[in-house]
Amino acid sequence: MAKDSKHTAPEVNANGNGTPEETPAATPSRFQQIATERFMFNAQKCYADLPAAQRLPLVGYLLNMIPMPPIKGREWEACVVRTTEPCNVVNREKQVIKVDAGSEVLIPATDQISRFLAKAATHPGMVFEVSIRPNKKIDIGGGQTMWTYDLGANPRPIPRTKFGVAGLLEGAGDAPALPAAGGEAAAGDDDIPF
Repeated sequence: MAKDSKHTAPEVNANGNGTPEETPAATPSRFQQIATERFMFNAQKCYADLPAAQRLPLVGYLLNMIPMPPIKGREWEACVVRTTEPCNVVNREKQVIKVDAGSEVLIPATDQISRFLAKAATHPGMVFEVSIRPNKKIDIGGGQTMWTYDLGANPRPIPRTKFGVAGLLEGAGDAPALPAAGGEAAAGDDDIPF
């Protein structure tokens, strides 16, 4: 019996892979990988607590600012950075690990980061490469502390469309950090759960 090509699935897909059972689990080459899990940059754990020779700033493309699950009833946001240099981060097991360039990392959008980087993070057409280096922790009263940062931005942005889904604004394609096993999702400078 002859196959009706209009109503049967092709034997190979556009990448030349066979049936779904034979298709590798990796993302086909025509697709851009979407980061569905992100790491957290914690100034204390990923920078200040490390020996000076191991301290690495968070350097990469500032893709967005996204709302995160509330911490103790307090709303907060995080910046999404696709790293262009290796960086120390906290993983879901609360371990500090080093990730390579190309990883998507969250950093709490503190008052200072928000004031100076919000426009760049949400620019509708361009994405800016930034450098975020923890500077010092200051007392802000009421038993609370806050990190200050040395911030830098590459003055030559690139088109947001080069980042595919990750570069979309207004929350589309966001993959917020998941809570650590058995914990709440959180983030202020001292409240990051992992």
